[in-house]
Amino acid sequence: MTFPPGFHGIHAAPLTTTYERIRWVVPVPRTDRIRVRSHTCICREIQFELCEAGGLAFIRRLAPLRGRDVVHETEWTVTTRAVRLWESLLRGQAR
Repeated sequence: MTFPPGFHGIHAAPLTTTYERIRWVVPVPRTDRIRVRSHTCICREIQFELCEAGGLAFIRRLAPLRGRDVVHETEWTVTTRAVRLWESLLRGQAR
């Protein structure tokens, strides 16, 4: 797939004055396959991914620290709840 010049992926909006704090935890290996349903643009320092595995969904955060990506995740939950949180994150209402 080729993209037009200047194409960017999804960007999370700036945080609103009142936003929900997401509880981020260190990932625990639970399955050998994870599907990334959506992700934010790699042009930003911190990237987010909406992931699914084993009938559940979660958000993964990748943040650079000393030249490596540090990975954190939300709790694994039913897909509808994770998608709502993902949409809040994209609107700047959660981080």
